[in-house]
Amino acid sequence: CLGEGETALLELCDRVYGNQSFNDIQGLWVKDGKTVHKNKVAKLHDINELPFLDFSIFDEDMFYRPMQGKLYKMVSIETARGCPYQCTYCTSPQLKNLSLAKRGESYYRNIKIEKVIEQINYQIKQHSPEFIFFTTETFLAMSDKDFDLFIEGYKKIGLPFWIQTRFETITEDRIRKLKEAGMFWLTLGVEHGDEQFRKNILKRTYSNDLAVKCIKALKNCDMG
Repeated sequence: CLGEGETALLELCDRVYGNQSFNDIQGLWVKDGKTVHKNKVAKLHDINELPFLDFSIFDEDMFYRPMQGKLYKMVSIETARGCPYQCTYCTSPQLKNLSLAKRGESYYRNIKIEKVIEQINYQIKQHSPEFIFFTTETFLAMSDKDFDLFIEGYKKIGLPFWIQTRFETITEDRIRKLKEAGMFWLTLGVEHGDEQFRKNILKRTYSNDLAVKCIKALKNCDMG
C-alpha cells in the first residue's frame, strides 16, 4: 500500500468479501502470479471527514501503557497527519514527497480543533481512559488560534495527557498553558549534540542555544 490506506483497505475488504478482483485498487501494488499491478497512489483523504477510530474489537489490555513507572489506561488521539519538517530518518517527508509527486497534494494536514475535542470526548465515553496520548509527531506545529482553541476545549476534559513536539514550537507561555490544561509529559528529540551533523545529515536545523533555551523554559514550568 502506497501512502494512506483507509480507502484502499476498505475497498480491498469489499472486493475480497464479494469475491472480486482487487488488482486495480488505487494505492495498492498487487502481485498476481508473475505480474505486479502497480496502481496509482490514491487521493489523500480529508482527515476531517474520517470517522473516529474504533477500538472496540481490541482486548482491554491494549489500552494500558507505561508512564513514569505506572500503567495507565490510555487512548490515542490524532490531531494532524504528517509533519512540516524534513528529518531524513522519518517517514513523513517520504510520504509528503510521494503525495506531491503523484498528485500535487499536501501530506501535512491538521484536524480542526473542534473535531479533536469531539474525538476525545467520544473515546472517553466509549473506553473511560485515565490518560490521553496525542500521536501527532509535532503536536505544537499549530497556529496560536488553534492552540488557544485547544487549551480552552481541553480544560473541560480534565485528563492528563502526553504530547510529542520540537524545540522550534516551544515557548514558556505555551508550556505553562499546556500544563494548566493537564499536560503530564512532553517528548522531545535532540537526536545529536553537533549542530552541523544535525543540519547536514539529519536536516534538523535548530541551534544548541535554542535547545538550551527551551529546556530552561521546561524547567521553569516544572516540566524538566
